[in-house]
This record gives sequence, C-alpha cells and structure tokens, in this order.
Amino acid sequence: MYIDLVLEVCPSKDLYEAHRISEIIEEKILSKYKNLDVVVHIEPETSS
Repeated sequence: MYIDLVLEVCPSKDLYEAHRISEIIEEKILSKYKNLDVVVHIEPETSS
C-alpha cells in the first residue's frame, strides 16, 4: 500500500523548510501505518 500526496507550501518558505515539513508529515503517517510507502510532493501554494 502507498500514500501519494501533494503538500502545498507558502512560496516564501525556503526549500529546506518545505522539505522538513514534508519529513514531519511522512514520519507522522508512518508512526501510525508501518507498512506503507509514502511519497510527498512539494508544490508552491496557489491562490484560489
């Protein structure tokens, strides 16, 4: 099983910070669901 998600971050965040946020999300998911592959895509936030 796998989870593939898109994380929209504020364009003013630097890449390091955006990557760290994605790591935190991945760690939280994997702490609850051990046997998953998790892919987090980082995209700049778009105004809607």
